[in-house]
Formats: sequence, C-alpha cells, structure tokens
Amino acid sequence: MKLNIITPLETFFVDDVEAIYAEGLEGYFTILPNHADYVSSLKISIFKFVKGNKENIFAIDGGVLVKVGNQINLAIRHAIKGDNLVDLKNKMDKEFYEIDDNERKSKTALASLEVGIAKLLLELNQ
Repeated sequence: MKLNIITPLETFFVDDVEAIYAEGLEGYFTILPNHADYVSSLKISIFKFVKGNKENIFAIDGGVLVKVGNQINLAIRHAIKGDNLVDLKNKMDKEFYEIDDNERKSKTALASLEVGIAKLLLELNQ
C-alpha cells in the first residue's frame, strides 16, 4: 500500500508500507493490504506503520485518514518521528498539548479583546 503523510507545511512521508495502526475517534484500527476503503478522523496519538518487517512510529497531532484502493492519505497538523515509545510520548505530550494550551490562552485573550471592543462601541453609541 502507498502511504502519504502530509502536513500543512510539507509532505512528511511517502512510501510503500505493509500495514498501518492508528487511533481514530472510534478507537484503534489496523489497515492491511486489500482492506476495504475507509475514512477516519484521527486523535492526537501514536501512529505506526510496518515497512520491510520494521515498525516505524510517529506522534501525530490529529488529522484525517482516507484509504482508497491501495492508497492511504493521512492529512495531519504535525508529526514527530520517534525511535521508542517513551521518548515519543514525552515529546508528544510536550509539543502537542503545550500548543493546545497556548491556543486556548490565545482564544481566551482574543475573546477578552472582543468583549472590550464591544463595550467601547456600546459606550460610544450612548
């Protein structure tokens, strides 16, 4: 099967693989050759594929997987290649969850600014 992993900034990985293991919103799943066509929203998780009897692992920041025929396309926000699960999990926790926390703080600050602007506009109209 041909696996394409694409982020907004780059084509992260393209190659033939024998199997993939992922976690979607519906739970963990495996795709092997001749698997039915499939679409899944992916969670922040460890994504694994097998190529040449070697397992490769990546941390992914959510995304969408689409399998049609022998083509698997994975569109994700961010990926980190790892050599072992412990280090990869630590990197994933630090990078992905810190980003989410920063995004939350940014949205809260933006909402406060919007409320402040709305109050000023109301005061000007009075």
